Order: sequence, then C-alpha cells, then structure tokens
Amino acid sequence: MIQIIKKTFNLTKFEHYLVPLGQWHQITNPFDDVCHLIEIQYGNECIEEDIQRTEYYKKD
Repeated sequence: MIQIIKKTFNLTKFEHYLVPLGQWHQITNPFDDVCHLIEIQYGNECIEEDIQRTEYYKKD
C-alpha cells in the first residue's frame, strides 16, 4: 500500500508507482505476509538529508 497525502493505492506484485517530485509519501505493508519493497531515489544527488522519517501509519 502506498499513501500519498490522504490517497491510498494498493499495488500488486511487480507493479510500480512514480511519486511526484516533492510529494510526501509512505509505503506500508498492511498484511501479515512478508513484503519486499524497493524504493529508488532519482536526481543529481541522492542524500539522506532529503528523507524525512516519520511514524504516520501504525498497524493495530
């Protein structure tokens, strides 16, 4: 599941989603099955300071 602001997208195996530049997003796995995610950052510089880490989604 990908959450962009307040919109939620469910993706299936091998699907992808391109997050618009500067858009806050969060990737979660709301299921019990193991999920492997690959997130790729594009640009001239890929630096850790560009990433804002937050706890927004919490599974009950």
